Amino acid sequence: LNEAHIDSYSIDLISSLPGMDLELWSNTLHMAGSLGPPHLSVYDLQIEEKTAFGRWYSPGVFPLPSEESSAQMYRMAVEILTQCYGYEHYEVSNYAKPGKRSRHNQKYWKNVPFWGIGMGAASFIDGVRFTR
Repeated sequence: LNEAHIDSYSIDLISSLPGMDLELWSNTLHMAGSLGPPHLSVYDLQIEEKTAFGRWYSPGVFPLPSEESSAQMYRMAVEILTQCYGYEHYEVSNYAKPGKRSRHNQKYWKNVPFWGIGMGAASFIDGVRFTR
């Protein structure tokens, strides 16, 4: 994307995946940071029962990291992305290079109307939030 001169994109990372440890998470953060995307979002895996993943997931077969490990992964993301790669940590899950905060996220938190386009996209129009 950088070579194609696309300067507005984001990478989403998910921590606390089954089998993930701190070393793998650190490597993931460094790999993403070294790519230099203008924006990164970091989410902790949440198992939702009524989703395909929730129906498939088996804790005994694919154990999740402990709550303490998940908390360490969050702190590690803050430290690595801000100190090693110069990202601003501007929301719980969001990191941006200077001047590259997500306009969508800013609108979302301020309840400004927006259209979402694509699979599973959410929109907020006339005070009503809906998803595709």
